[in-house]
Amino acid sequence: MKREITIAAAMISIYTAAANLHFNNPKMPAVEYADSLLPQNIYALHIFQDNPLSLRPDARLTEYEISTGLFTDYAEKQRLIMLPKNVPLAIPGGGVPEFPEGTMLVKTFYYFIDCRDTSKGRQLVETRVLLKGKYGWQTGTYNWSGNQETATLTTKAVNKPLSFTDENGIIKKIEYHIPSGNECNNCHTQGGEISPLGFKPGNLNMNVVRSNSLINQLLYLQQQGIINSFNPGIFTALPSGTDTTAVLYQRVRAYLDVNCAHCHNDNGFCAKSRFRFAFEEGDGHNKNARKLIAKAANAIKKGRMPALGTTVIDEKGLALLKSYLKSIDGK
Repeated sequence: MKREITIAAAMISIYTAAANLHFNNPKMPAVEYADSLLPQNIYALHIFQDNPLSLRPDARLTEYEISTGLFTDYAEKQRLIMLPKNVPLAIPGGGVPEFPEGTMLVKTFYYFIDCRDTSKGRQLVETRVLLKGKYGWQTGTYNWSGNQETATLTTKAVNKPLSFTDENGIIKKIEYHIPSGNECNNCHTQGGEISPLGFKPGNLNMNVVRSNSLINQLLYLQQQGIINSFNPGIFTALPSGTDTTAVLYQRVRAYLDVNCAHCHNDNGFCAKSRFRFAFEEGDGHNKNARKLIAKAANAIKKGRMPALGTTVIDEKGLALLKSYLKSIDGK
């Protein structure tokens, strides 16, 4: 029998009344909720319309893309956002989003079974959730079962051996690491408070295909009522690290911004480090820039960066940094 559950008043600190959730999964029993807890089973969040392997989001959630992503052992990622009804988030001139209470951010990590032929399907690994409540953000990680039928909330780190075939036909074997709750908080804590990382206007300021048409993503999110109205041109667009038409130095700075700056800043996990990697802090081609990028390349080569969430070296990212160093060293 299909069941419908309405999030009760005890969850108001996580969802506003306008964002009450419903789901009708026949396998799910009634769920008890408390102010400080996420549901144990991912189906209670009603993120997907049908079979999760299809990655078809519920109508309440909107998919978004970013130009440069955080490296996570070559995993693919689907990113979703849900806001309280008729309450768009504000992005003021400074570029720091002001998320309303009731916001939910969802990121699902997965691998194509064969990157040469994505029609062969995918394997889901984990889904990370951020919920904005009355007293701030809550983080939760859902570990997908081997049969891909469900995902359960975990607070402990989990290592999952998996394999996939890459675009060159090489079988890759990875001991994928699902971070613990504390590990998630280490990266997401800024100035003592948990906050989202990737949903920044510069990283969203890119063209995407929607309804078979090309559109600036910031304009699209405005049309969908996700963000307030502004001219996307006021924010510098971060180039993709793989975009060979973009300036090499800018591609490098964008890569470092996304993969390093969330920890290497005055309020981050690596605040005591003197190195800063934010895109806007790049000061052009000079000795200091070379030293900074060489330092990052060396850390990536030794498997020390990103510090969390990776078990293998980002060979493509390392090659990008090396190509820049080679271009200015003339070697």
